[in-house]
Amino acid sequence: MKVTKSDIQKIILEEISMAFESGTQGYIDELDDLLGDMTMLRTSLRKGPNRMTYRKERSRLQAAIEAIRYLKRRSKRQLDRNLLVTD
Repeated sequence: MKVTKSDIQKIILEEISMAFESGTQGYIDELDDLLGDMTMLRTSLRKGPNRMTYRKERSRLQAAIEAIRYLKRRSKRQLDRNLLVTD
């Protein structure tokens, strides 16, 4: 399976449409789904004869994955704080 730049852009644009507010369980679940998709995309670029040509794309995807993990941790802390305040 050959992954083109337009395929990557299409996947990212589909995933950007967040339906939940930050600090909610739905938002965290949506970030989990996004992380799974991006990780699968990154691992698909590791295979095949052209794997060295996608080095920069894999690096950028890894940076985006790290940023999403940060957003997920921050949202989880915010959710925990809100639950403690309401209790």
